[in-house]
Amino acid sequence: MPLVINTNVSSLNAQRQLTQSGADLDQASERLASGRRINSAADDAAGLSISNRQTSQIRGLDQAIRNANDGISLIQTAEGALDESTNILQRMRELAIQAANGIYSDTDRLTLDAEVQQLVAELDRIAETTSFNGQKVLDGTLGNVDLQIGAESEETVSFSIGAINTQNLGLGSTASDLSGDRLPDLNNLNTNVAGDNVNAVITYGDGDILINGQGLAAFTGATDSLQTIIDDINTNIEGVTASGYNIIEAGTVGAGVLASDEVLTISVFNASATNANQQETQFTFSSTTNLADLVSDINTKTGGIVDASLNDNGRLVLSNNTGAAIGLSLNDGAADTATLTSVLGISNTNVTDQGGSIGAATEFVAGAQYGVFFGGSLALSSDDGSDITVTKGANGTDTDLANLGFRETSSGEVTGLALTTVNQAVVLAAGDLTINGTAIAATTSAEGLQGKIDNINDVTATTGVIAHAKAEQSYTYDTTITPVEVTASNAYVAGTAAYQNLHFAAGVAITNGSVTTAAGAFDASNGINFDVDDNAGAGTTTNVQVRTAHTTVAALITDINGQLTTGGTNVEAYQDTYGKLAFRATATGGDILVDNFTETDAGTNINPGDANDLLGFDIEDLAGSGGSFAGGAAGFNLNGTDISLGTAQADGSITAVEIADAVNTASATTGVTAYVDTTGNLHFSADDSFVLAAHSNGSDLEEDLDSGANLNAGALGAAATFSTAVTSGSVIINGFEVTSISLTDADAAATTINAAQANTGVTATLDENGELKLSANSTITLEAGDANGIATGRVLGINFVDGGTPDGLLDSQSVNASIQLTTVNSGSPISLELNGNGATATGLKDLNTDLSSTLTGSALSNINVATSMAAQAAITSIDTALETINSTRSELGAISNRLDFTVSNLANVSENTSAARSRIVDADFAAESAALSRAQVLSQASQAILAQANARPQQVLQLLQG
Repeated sequence: MPLVINTNVSSLNAQRQLTQSGADLDQASERLASGRRINSAADDAAGLSISNRQTSQIRGLDQAIRNANDGISLIQTAEGALDESTNILQRMRELAIQAANGIYSDTDRLTLDAEVQQLVAELDRIAETTSFNGQKVLDGTLGNVDLQIGAESEETVSFSIGAINTQNLGLGSTASDLSGDRLPDLNNLNTNVAGDNVNAVITYGDGDILINGQGLAAFTGATDSLQTIIDDINTNIEGVTASGYNIIEAGTVGAGVLASDEVLTISVFNASATNANQQETQFTFSSTTNLADLVSDINTKTGGIVDASLNDNGRLVLSNNTGAAIGLSLNDGAADTATLTSVLGISNTNVTDQGGSIGAATEFVAGAQYGVFFGGSLALSSDDGSDITVTKGANGTDTDLANLGFRETSSGEVTGLALTTVNQAVVLAAGDLTINGTAIAATTSAEGLQGKIDNINDVTATTGVIAHAKAEQSYTYDTTITPVEVTASNAYVAGTAAYQNLHFAAGVAITNGSVTTAAGAFDASNGINFDVDDNAGAGTTTNVQVRTAHTTVAALITDINGQLTTGGTNVEAYQDTYGKLAFRATATGGDILVDNFTETDAGTNINPGDANDLLGFDIEDLAGSGGSFAGGAAGFNLNGTDISLGTAQADGSITAVEIADAVNTASATTGVTAYVDTTGNLHFSADDSFVLAAHSNGSDLEEDLDSGANLNAGALGAAATFSTAVTSGSVIINGFEVTSISLTDADAAATTINAAQANTGVTATLDENGELKLSANSTITLEAGDANGIATGRVLGINFVDGGTPDGLLDSQSVNASIQLTTVNSGSPISLELNGNGATATGLKDLNTDLSSTLTGSALSNINVATSMAAQAAITSIDTALETINSTRSELGAISNRLDFTVSNLANVSENTSAARSRIVDADFAAESAALSRAQVLSQASQAILAQANARPQQVLQLLQG
């Protein structure tokens, strides 16, 4: 091999090996010092990414374990308190049984009752004070508890604990039964009677009404009957049995006295009655001396078709268990004094009944007989005790449900009709709404919807019902639409005089081709000149020279008008409604001509159509002066349809508003909608491209109608086709403009709307059918936004239309709020009784009013054992209370056991995921120790060899010495 001194290859090789062994030594040392195989992304990029995801999962699982254990602790806290409540109830039951024994005197029972009342107070104290992490768990305010028991979103388990206080304990009811309001007349009553007005024919389609998610068959009141509905439910709705009933309870105690010439007629219309077959049975009564006599007479003559009785208040009750409609009328005889109210205590205003208020009754006239008609009600019973829900089908309406006597109803929840602003302000008098036997306090018009909700919630402890406002509307988000929207700024149509398409903005350079004025000011050497002539007036011409650095259009106008006055020209400058400089005559007659524009720094004419010029104006004849200016007919052609706008004047008298109204008049033909937004811009919108061309008579939009590139897209009168699809837009929700809403992605659109929730109060969701649902706790108002507003509405399914008011604006849409009632204890029944303005003011209907007779027991807050009879009743209530607590503890125990299994499973997943992550990120000390030793030996060897390699060139000296 050659012997050289300039390049020592052996040394270079030794250096490289030493560097490598040093790097290996550093890596091994780092891994042994940190205990981790991956200390930076460079060590294992993919491994780092995987391990980070595993770390997120592990830490999420560990927190989920803590969450589940917290849930178990909450349940154990509640369960411990319920255990003590059970012990108290057992003691109370023991005392009640003792008090029921006949060997005790009432004095003895008072002593026993003293302890009972103390125990009742302790039950309430436990319910009111038992808390976990600051939250009361037994007073009914806890609501649903959602435990996050997974590492990912929506991995939750929920449970709830109702109110375990003495106001709620002890009451049992038929929670699975559901009864509606009175049904409207299903058949044409008394067709032979002049003035009959009770023919309200019910019609709904197949599947328009769902019971437990199962659709009812189509129904037509003209040919079908109440029995048709009952048979349909009993045959086709699984798990539910239907029946009819009718209960009429008088509002006052009637006298029951009928003279011999006074005739009471009770008409019964069989539940199978139809228009074609009335099946009406009439019974007449007269010559009765009192109400008991009349009751006996009714029961004797009707033979059970109508059952008559007196309630505890002495008021008349008429009923049947078929749902047959009942009509009452009275021929008042020669004395002309008897009325239904005086005889029966029944009128069209004072009836409060268990099957629906008199508000659902319909008055009718039968010759000299004046009366009222009461439709029957529908009762639904669950075959297995499960909940019953009544909801609208895909094409169903609230009216369909109302005709069946219901609002949307599910387990422990009722939603009323959406209330308009007018109905929200309807006064609710005391007693107009009764919930679960408790009358709701009166509200004023000013208190509105919120006042009614507040009053309902004020008595939640008594009713077990919570109210809130709910506004909800679904829209069909249609991505098949490719909307086009074109915007015209400051649009109007001027007459035949030349319109200078220029704009003034102080402090901005004026550019004409390659020539640009100094930005920010007109001055002695940089300005503009133009002539103003009143050709047919004084015939004078004033040369206007702008040389001052004006900062506003107003200042510029003052400068120009000073020069025009001095020049004797009968023209003045002013600022038009669009903020632009304009000129108008100040004397009768004459045209105005503004021309000969020059820039003093270049001396060249300014191009009137140059989009970069920043000075602009329109020309206007003196209004009402009888001047000689004559505008031409204006219009244009839209998708082959002529849009005529009338006569255009020089002042741009045909405005954007008039253009929009003219376009919307022809929208059904053209497919194009127009509106003027809040900033004065004119919008054209369509589902697809559209063509704007000259009117067939030759008129057209002038060049001032501008879409950024000029709405006419070319020479005046040339056809223009717009086909650029709009991909995003805006909608004004509750006064706040939500911008950049996607018109191609429904999920993205919902996300954008939800991002503005703090400003709008509206939440957007997508249902299983891809429909966009907007929800809020108050009325929702929707308006077309300034940016692609119509196009956005088209895709979202919001139909913004022009209601015909000549303001160029599209009508806003309102999603009115309704009252939604939910029970504190899930599944409990809600009984609603409405009178007076109740239905109008709340949007609710009578519901479960018959359930008041099926409530069992008494609230524990009301029990006592001071008498033997009271003690017997207390035993029933205490047994019901024990069943309630037993059921609650069973549910909590089941959830607790489930959470125990959840914790075990989460720990297992966390353990194995940790093991997998360890294999990726943790250092193997045995392997790394070996690598360290190897690197140390190689490093030392490399150093020795490097020393020898560096010494090899010394051999050259030996050759030179030789």
